[in-house]
Amino acid sequence: MRIYYISLAIRTLLKKTRICIENVRGALMGFYKGVTLLTTARGILTSDGYLTSAETLCHNDITDAITEAMTRLLPRTPVFIVDLSLWELHHEKERQSLIKQLAVTINTVRRWLADFNLMIVSAPLSVRQKLQELVPNFVIFHNTPDIYRSLNADNAVVLDPYADEELSEADVYKYDYFILGGVIDRLYPRPYATFLIYTVHNLNFKRKAVKLRGSAVGVPNELNKIIDIILHTRIAGIALEEAIKINMDIDDKLVRIFQEVVKLANSGLRPGLEDVLKLVKEYNLDEDYVPRVMSFIRKLKSCLGEVHTS
Repeated sequence: MRIYYISLAIRTLLKKTRICIENVRGALMGFYKGVTLLTTARGILTSDGYLTSAETLCHNDITDAITEAMTRLLPRTPVFIVDLSLWELHHEKERQSLIKQLAVTINTVRRWLADFNLMIVSAPLSVRQKLQELVPNFVIFHNTPDIYRSLNADNAVVLDPYADEELSEADVYKYDYFILGGVIDRLYPRPYATFLIYTVHNLNFKRKAVKLRGSAVGVPNELNKIIDIILHTRIAGIALEEAIKINMDIDDKLVRIFQEVVKLANSGLRPGLEDVLKLVKEYNLDEDYVPRVMSFIRKLKSCLGEVHTS
């Protein structure tokens, strides 16, 4: 219910929803901090006002007053800083993919917080123009990396998949500024690209990697998913490990399960059907994928000559 209310608040801030004062009847939907929410279904309860689309005119419109109040109340942290300093190194197809990912990232933040919780640094004019087309009203751009000078080294962290230190759940609550490299490496691998950004700007913040039990295998690396992982934990109170699993797609989960199987084999154990069923359940995969994992085990057996598959 809390996330639903946040969604309504963000829609109001983005002027997609209008709030009107008028008594209307409806059925009970839920409560949150003293506010009762009704649905438009027939009911016996009466509301003090209603929400409608921004295009619908109404008498006693209090949207502007509510928006002003919410702007004062919304949390100013955490803030996510996406650095596009390496934009010019990308191939044209990668640039198109990165712009789409940035648009999704903006909408991801908007599901939880507001636009002032996301900053895009060193974005070329072409990127800013394209994002304005894809995601209207977003204006938090910084043409230069000067923003870093205003940050306290103890309050900011660089999320780098190649960092040795793992981001802990306590870190998610400790840091208020999360810096991410705006990098796509699907066509051309760019290992340590975030570290290059770190070095070029002479940053003095901690570098930490989002990992699952010490490994980055299968952990999503898309900007929007990394941010969603952080927000699931910090805003919704979901354990970091579970937040990572929520954001893993099917391929991520399969890659992770394959790694778990290899670890079992390397430890001297013999992974079999029981282990696979347990892993499939842990990563919330349909059992239709069990044969695929068992096929992987058989191939592993042929390589190692000792893995039992029954």
